[in-house]
Amino acid sequence: MNTESSKSGLALAAALSMILIHASGCSTHVAKSDGANGQDVAAAEGSARPESRISEDDEKMLKAAWNGRLMEVVTLLEEGVDPNVRSPHGVTPLSLAAQNNHLKIARKLLEKGADPNLEDKRAGWFPLMWASFNGFDEFVMLLIEHGADVNKRNAHNETAMLHAAFEGRDDTVRILLDHGADHTVENDKGFTAMKAAKNKGFYRIVEMISEQENQREGG
Repeated sequence: MNTESSKSGLALAAALSMILIHASGCSTHVAKSDGANGQDVAAAEGSARPESRISEDDEKMLKAAWNGRLMEVVTLLEEGVDPNVRSPHGVTPLSLAAQNNHLKIARKLLEKGADPNLEDKRAGWFPLMWASFNGFDEFVMLLIEHGADVNKRNAHNETAMLHAAFEGRDDTVRILLDHGADHTVENDKGFTAMKAAKNKGFYRIVEMISEQENQREGG
């Protein structure tokens, strides 16, 4: 293995370690303060180099999606790299783009067949959950337009709606509600979007959910 390839592999391993730490921190933060189930996600430090398990082109795709290198992603897609390739830790390019709001990259991936509902194998998160958690509303809309399931749940019964409510993402919650998201879903700790919003003091979200409930009852 040449020096440049080794550096590239180590750089990706470091990036993926940070992603996993971020994923763990998101749910751990919620778990400590609000009762949402934490992800038992270990960082990838000390693991085998990614290039020992994925191809060089797949590695390039993951790095380009994470770092926002649009033209590199386009070139790799044109060369036939799978838009649904997974890292050794189960992370997809679309999930990486969702974490960093790389909207143009997401469009290209989706145009080439990226599945918006694939979960990160170790973190248990999926693109719509990442985008909703961060309040990337244009990204949320793009995913929904390409078939993202607004009521998809992970292993802990967490949804994009629940994470948007926990983080006080008013506009994101509105988008999800308008596209059929079920705010009554309870996670493993018994939290719904309404309960989460009340617990955190996000009363605009409480009002939006209450308004929708009243409209349904009135209808």
